[in-house]
Amino acid sequence: MKKKIFIFLSLFVYMKNMKSQFFGDEYIQTRGTNVFNISCGYGGLPKEYKTQTLHSISKDVFVKPGIHYGLSYERLIFNKVGLGVEINRGSASVNFKSPDITGNIMYNYKYLFTTVRAMIKVNYHFFESEDFDVYVFGAGGYKFSDYKLYTNDEAEYSRSISKISPFALKAGLGGRYFFTNNFGLNLEAAVGSPYISAGISYKFLAESDGGSGFTFDLFDDDEDDD
Repeated sequence: MKKKIFIFLSLFVYMKNMKSQFFGDEYIQTRGTNVFNISCGYGGLPKEYKTQTLHSISKDVFVKPGIHYGLSYERLIFNKVGLGVEINRGSASVNFKSPDITGNIMYNYKYLFTTVRAMIKVNYHFFESEDFDVYVFGAGGYKFSDYKLYTNDEAEYSRSISKISPFALKAGLGGRYFFTNNFGLNLEAAVGSPYISAGISYKFLAESDGGSGFTFDLFDDDEDDD
């Protein structure tokens, strides 16, 4: 165990030194910084799951919890204050069996829930750092929900219902760690789906803002022309 910890710490120090050697000292929270995020998160259990598990006649209840995939973009419009957009899609399903009124015939039911949210997001970053970033955020926008029911019960026909609601709200706490000048890991916990998410971040400072622009370079490969 001690050997594994030593290897991990050695790798961390090596990556830290490599970054300091090859990259500039641009703070994450500097005005003009751009950050793209890709994330995957957990959105909780659908309400129908609780309904059926508490229903004494439902059998073989199986749930696939809400998994969300998201994309977001942020630009620091002031030092420590960022404005951006977030789009995420989540889905969940519930399968169960339920008897008819006679109790002699079992019917299969499947509820499928899909939600897409598009929101404007504001972040406030607590401190300036080249590597670490901790912030609080609030977001609001539109939510599209799709609800489907599949069943072999002729009295309860299969159907699909879709609706758009202008009340997609979300607030929480987030953090990022950049292990190179461009790439890092992100983590967010929120009130509003997804409740917790993690993923990969990519940041850059545009040339017009005094940075190196959109680049994937891991080393400084500038060479003098002959």
